[in-house]
Amino acid sequence: MKRILYFMPDLSLENNAGNRTRVLSLLKYFKQRNFKVDYFGVKDWCKWEDGDDERMMSTGLIDRVFVASRKPPKSQFLKRLFYKIPEYFKRKFHGIDNVALRNLSSFYLCNQFNKVLKENQYDYILVNYSSWANIIRDKRYRKGAYTIIDTHDFLTVQEYGIQKKRLGRIFEEEMKRLSLFDEVWAVSVDEFYIFSQFLKNTPRLVPNIPLSDMATHIPSADSEKKYDLIYVASDNNWNRKSAQWFLSEVYPLLPKDITICIIGKINEHIKGDYPNITKVGFVESLGDAYGSSRISICPMLGGTGIKLKVIEAMSFALPVVCTLRGIDGLPNKINNGCLVSDDAEEFTANIIRLLEDKELYRQQSQQGYDLYKAYFNPFVRYRQLDEIFRVNES
Repeated sequence: MKRILYFMPDLSLENNAGNRTRVLSLLKYFKQRNFKVDYFGVKDWCKWEDGDDERMMSTGLIDRVFVASRKPPKSQFLKRLFYKIPEYFKRKFHGIDNVALRNLSSFYLCNQFNKVLKENQYDYILVNYSSWANIIRDKRYRKGAYTIIDTHDFLTVQEYGIQKKRLGRIFEEEMKRLSLFDEVWAVSVDEFYIFSQFLKNTPRLVPNIPLSDMATHIPSADSEKKYDLIYVASDNNWNRKSAQWFLSEVYPLLPKDITICIIGKINEHIKGDYPNITKVGFVESLGDAYGSSRISICPMLGGTGIKLKVIEAMSFALPVVCTLRGIDGLPNKINNGCLVSDDAEEFTANIIRLLEDKELYRQQSQQGYDLYKAYFNPFVRYRQLDEIFRVNES
């Protein structure tokens, strides 16, 4: 039985954001392959309540939960007051550029992680996000475990978008951190290309696996649906900007009889009266929501990685209307089931064309569905994961 130490700062297994969907899909794969998984999370990074670890274990997806902190508890006043001083000098000693790219793995946290490594033997150590990559910097305690970082996003793009300077330093620091691992996972073909050009370890393209079951057939353009448009989005900075753009620039151009369903925490930031919009904070089954809709929209204005909402729509053979960022990471930039434009008027026109042109609707449905079946469906992705984790080796 293979043993995995899985580091993810969020101490939650709720399926309410794209990154958590990726975590859940991987943990479900581990469960199906009978791997033993210990989950290591950070309680002062996310919302945490006593008993959350037990609730996580009750899912049956993990065997143990280790709960750590980035800084000493408030009860240790002097230690908490002065812990940043050695942190600063340790970062300097190890050459960690915290200005270019924030290092979230404090040495206080690393000591807790190393304690787990010292007391246990693992075959694989899997860390999420390059911001936390330095948690495995100390090689003494790995005991031969194979190390993997799941990047989720290309942080250089995100950080440069904030700083507007230091591009070279940011990129160099991210590559340095990724080089600490035996293997680097990219979620999109675009990021995989960059990693494969600059890293000497093993970059690998590991796309997302949607949790919803795929459709069993291509829906007819004539079939009755509750909603014309479905928009799924969690609460993050890019989604807030994207939703604002859609509602201020696209929505006023749409016919008033078009019905729209918006699902996710993004609804907490949507104010005002929109009579033809149904807002749903959470649904148990996105599959039912997609099955009740005709078209999926993804008006993303920024961000990196692949957009899970686009893949999910493809799995249900829904045509997608999106901006250029919506097709980031897709292996095909054309003939992929997506109509693409960053212009509000053209974005609107693409929606109306799909609603009125049955043949175009059928073509786009088929293209997206075919791409999903060939590239993203769990059967294909599980074969790749079996190869990575050497499932068939004795």
